[in-house]
Amino acid sequence: MSKKSISIVLLSICTLFTFSACTNQKATRESNDSLIASSNTASSSITAQAVEGDTQTKEKIDTYIIFDDIYTTVNGNGADFQNSILTITQSGTYSLTGTLSDGKIYVNITEEDKKVKLILNGVHINCSSDAPVFIENSPKETVLILAEGSVNNLSDTAREIPADENADYATAVIYSKDDLQIEGGGTLNVTANFNKGIFSKNDIDIRGGIINIESVDDGIRGKKSVEISDGTLNITSGGDGIRTNETAEEGKGSIEISGGSITVSSDLDCIQSVVDISISGGTFNLTSNGGSTGVASSSRDEFGMGGRPGGMGGGPGGMGSGPGGFNMYGGMTPPDSSADESSAEDTPSTKGIKADGKITVSGGTFTISSTDDALHAVNLDISGGSFSVRSDDDGFHADEALNIRGGEIGIDFSFEGVEGKIINIYGGAVKVTSSDDGFNAAGDTDLGMNPMAADYSCEINVTDGYVFINASGDGVDSNGNVNQSGGTIIVFGPENGANGALDYGGTYTVSGGTLLATGSAGMAQSVTGDGIDVLAFTYSCSADVLNAITDSKGNSLIGFVSPKQFGTVVFASDRIKSEESYDVYSGGSYSAEATDGVYLSGEYSKGEFVGTLTLS
Repeated sequence: MSKKSISIVLLSICTLFTFSACTNQKATRESNDSLIASSNTASSSITAQAVEGDTQTKEKIDTYIIFDDIYTTVNGNGADFQNSILTITQSGTYSLTGTLSDGKIYVNITEEDKKVKLILNGVHINCSSDAPVFIENSPKETVLILAEGSVNNLSDTAREIPADENADYATAVIYSKDDLQIEGGGTLNVTANFNKGIFSKNDIDIRGGIINIESVDDGIRGKKSVEISDGTLNITSGGDGIRTNETAEEGKGSIEISGGSITVSSDLDCIQSVVDISISGGTFNLTSNGGSTGVASSSRDEFGMGGRPGGMGGGPGGMGSGPGGFNMYGGMTPPDSSADESSAEDTPSTKGIKADGKITVSGGTFTISSTDDALHAVNLDISGGSFSVRSDDDGFHADEALNIRGGEIGIDFSFEGVEGKIINIYGGAVKVTSSDDGFNAAGDTDLGMNPMAADYSCEINVTDGYVFINASGDGVDSNGNVNQSGGTIIVFGPENGANGALDYGGTYTVSGGTLLATGSAGMAQSVTGDGIDVLAFTYSCSADVLNAITDSKGNSLIGFVSPKQFGTVVFASDRIKSEESYDVYSGGSYSAEATDGVYLSGEYSKGEFVGTLTLS
């Protein structure tokens, strides 16, 4: 072949490559132009999908962006795409779709009175060096709208934390320096390999959508507040699940949840606020630190000082003279093992719901499994909701006042069930299973050289409601007084003689309602009746045996089947009358069904006669 012919061949090949390259670019442009046309055609559909708050307000889309690693298109004003970064500099509504394998959305506007709304309609962005969504300035608010039925994926890459402690860098996949709102009917998947999932230096407001977060640190952190009214949140986090951390600005740092479905599996606290938490609705499935192990733990000294006077204190009816009579027991009660709630500062907090201020719950359904307290606050107020709790420490804990006004509370496993300096039961139903105390009123008062002295700042008050306690430690334990003016309290107390079904440092006074307490005889205490009579007697009985107390005519006052053996019984009720005698039976049957092993109604068919109790 001649040199000329060779040159011709080479020229033909080069020309072929040139045309081929142009053809690919043209195809890419045409493809994106087609997408833009399709996007504009479907704008009414996207518009209908966008919602603002709880209203079905249609959004007027100002700008359409279609991400593509080769050729990203921007159709409209207020946005510019350069070097894999979409920069938004004007308020308005932006429709976003497409994929960036390494890029980000950067919002930086100065308008004080207008929002930025980003409609995510099939967005897939990863960023290796920053946050895929970085909101630098958006004074009014940035709203992320998840288009109905869309699936959106945002992720970052694990990287080194800047050596400069004062460096300003994004610490989350979605990182905002201003208020952030999320709503809509689509799905948002957030994968945080560097730090947090979603973070705002101001407020976060979640009103809808399906949000799935996997993060090496906190799942959601709103520095000044987090508010959730709807949506489905699934969070797996190496830090806290949902938290706030603003302490410098008064009135900030709270969490408010009124609806939605929230599932959290966190290495630390599931939900944590530096101030208050208010929950009025929603469904919660919370697991901290892998969940309860089923082995209760305590860092307290179980055998230190701090016991209270022993001995039985009968009411106006004095001691029942029934089976075995009722012995007086003295000696030192084991100390309140949870009086000291202090722990090392470097001990990780792995609670279900924790507030440094107050937790208020008026509604919601809660399933909580935690290695630390399930609910923990300075003050705790429960007026509604349904709880199923397993905790290796306290079920409910309040440093100060713990008020239960309503709701259904099931603490199925705990070290101590309900603990506070002051515990007030005004209503609702509380069922506790504990390896130590069921109810414990304890404070941080230093009793000095007299550890057996009562601390009258601690008390338990029951005016209404239903309380059931199955405790291996003390059933109802107060460093001060216990006052019961109504409601029903059932205690199946300890088998070991170092604890008692009832344990108090001051007095236990019953002026109304019903009390049944069974337990070991070693440290047993009775109660004082105020306008109500009390039957208190020793009675050794095996577990799972039906027992009944009847009046002299054979009418049942109460029947019960303890899941544990016991040696003492305390029964207080307005159905007990002075100058009357009462019989104790073992076995037999009831026409009604038992509630927690107790029969408060129904006809009793007598079993074996045990003995007679006489009040004088």
